[in-house]
Amino acid sequence: MHQIVSLTGINFNTRSVIGAVELTLLPQSDKLKRIRLNAKQAKVYRVALNGQIEAPFAYFDPTLEVCQTQEGQVQPSPDLETYSEAHLYGCNLVDPDLNGGELNIRIPSEAADLIAVNKPLRVTVEFSLVEPQGGIHFVIPENPFKHCQQPGQNPKEKANAASASDADGAGSGGDKADSGAKEDDASSGAGGAGNVSLAERAAHLFTCGHENSSRLWFPCIDTLSELCTWKLEFTVDESMTAVSCGDLVDVVATPDMKRKTFHYVVNTPTPGKTDRLLLPCVRRIIELTSSLCSKQLPTSRWPSVPSRSTWTRTCTK
Repeated sequence: MHQIVSLTGINFNTRSVIGAVELTLLPQSDKLKRIRLNAKQAKVYRVALNGQIEAPFAYFDPTLEVCQTQEGQVQPSPDLETYSEAHLYGCNLVDPDLNGGELNIRIPSEAADLIAVNKPLRVTVEFSLVEPQGGIHFVIPENPFKHCQQPGQNPKEKANAASASDADGAGSGGDKADSGAKEDDASSGAGGAGNVSLAERAAHLFTCGHENSSRLWFPCIDTLSELCTWKLEFTVDESMTAVSCGDLVDVVATPDMKRKTFHYVVNTPTPGKTDRLLLPCVRRIIELTSSLCSKQLPTSRWPSVPSRSTWTRTCTK
């Protein structure tokens, strides 16, 4: 019927995501005992019904170990036919069209009065992802100054440099001062280059996948047959922006003005596979938009990043 996806803790340094989802379901029976949702590579912390009653749950993904063995037993590698049958069996266990799912939620007895035919039931799931292997992708370009270190000058080289400067005479004093100033600027540039921000490195995040891969980055009913409306909330750093499907209805800054939350809504019922997210550097989007409006290509691809020749001079000077 309706689902809210809220990702509030997107951390590029640890490649992790902390978030919560809220699904509004319409039970088709007043004897509903279990709810099964799709969620892969997620750590689930809490499940609540109507925001007030915590529900016990179990998480199991049979596709992580297709040919399972009992503890202490060693099984030889299966042949292709055996593996194929076991894999199909595991996929059917988590197929939402077959009433399956990785996250199995049991409705407690104290929540029995919440279950009625066509009576909305809200299911909240708090979860996290750490270094996801698919579905959601962190792209963090390497720091261009990572290998740039201020080269030390040994005493012999220092003595030779001093002799050469003495031989130049007083007439070259102005040139020596200019050269020293340039060296100081280069040294300070090399020292400060180690702290290149994620925005300057064009770090970004995006989601993509196949028709049943939404479960890889948030719990849902991951099938084309279940349609619902959506509300998508993404809290990101001030230097980034969130681009998603639907209509952007609001952008709210946090009290410390260091982060902001983008609110998107999808009023047309759609399956979960259509939800996508992109987190690029906001300055890159502004630059690209300005260039398209003026019908010119950007003069520099990424702002505030020195050219490669500058890196070489800084490293070797």
